[in-house]
Amino acid sequence: MEFLAAGENLPFVVSLTILVIIGVLEGAALIVGLGFSAVLDNLLPEIDVDLDIDGPDVGANNTLGNLFTWLRVGKVPLLVLLILFFLFFGLSGLFFQAVSEEVLGLLLPSWIISIPAFVITLFLVRWFGMWFEELMPNDETSAVSSDSFIGRMATIVLGAAETGKPAQAKVRDEHGLDHYLMIEPDVQGEVFEQGSKVLVVRKSGITFYAITTASEILTS
Repeated sequence: MEFLAAGENLPFVVSLTILVIIGVLEGAALIVGLGFSAVLDNLLPEIDVDLDIDGPDVGANNTLGNLFTWLRVGKVPLLVLLILFFLFFGLSGLFFQAVSEEVLGLLLPSWIISIPAFVITLFLVRWFGMWFEELMPNDETSAVSSDSFIGRMATIVLGAAETGKPAQAKVRDEHGLDHYLMIEPDVQGEVFEQGSKVLVVRKSGITFYAITTASEILTS
């Protein structure tokens, strides 16, 4: 316990603590009928990456996108990659510190250990991400573009949506999987009560806008 409480191990203990928190949130979301992983994928900004990793070099501006591609972002659900990252970073950091204490008789500063731990974590995330991708049928992955939700019907599942006050809604993608979005009415003054079925028509940032099929589709 003294080993874990050491200040030199703080980043690695925090990493594992975040992993536990994610597990708790996912469990709580399942209890209330939501999916924390789907909510996370849709609340984060859209990441536009070139998934053809064997293609030509497209320049330095796409370095971050290439890193995301290499880590299988867009091929594997983001929550899975986050879990892998926090798990391996925490465990590898503690492992290196344990070796340091055994060999040198002391714990090294966390920033020194973080460098090899981070590098190894990236390779482990990629390797396990590729393995997880192989286990997932291509038609069942939840890593779909949020733009594909435009033109689909959604159901308000939590709260009432009105202008400036989005509510949570559920939409089903082309693979039959449910995703959770934050939706506002596209028409000023309109209110979507819980249980309402609406048509998603556009997206701005992390918020989607919808219309009621009865009042808007027929008049468009």
